[in-house]
Amino acid sequence: MTWTSMQILSLLLKNGANVNAQDRYRATPLHRAASQGHQKIVSLLLAIPQLRIDITDSSGCSPLHLAMEEHREDVALALVEKGANLNLENKEKRRPIDFVGSSEFLNKLKSAEKRCK
Repeated sequence: MTWTSMQILSLLLKNGANVNAQDRYRATPLHRAASQGHQKIVSLLLAIPQLRIDITDSSGCSPLHLAMEEHREDVALALVEKGANLNLENKEKRRPIDFVGSSEFLNKLKSAEKRCK
């Protein structure tokens, strides 16, 4: 039997895995999923109350920074709708909102931000 990433993650979380565990770069599962555009995994992680959505890695980047930098718009919107901070600065003083490529997407992000408040 071959297990998918979703199945493995679900099993780990069901058995008490720390959703905020960080690797040697201080990245969490949410950082990895957001940067790679794994929408289903991001959605699964966002449903966990203990999740620290704005946790930063060794560069000071949140999962939203990475999603924005990699142009993962669907993931970025999901993060903002759950309360991710568009103005959190990383170590280079860059904010997720600084990576916006179009005014249309900026408007979507601002609308999502308003809905979560």
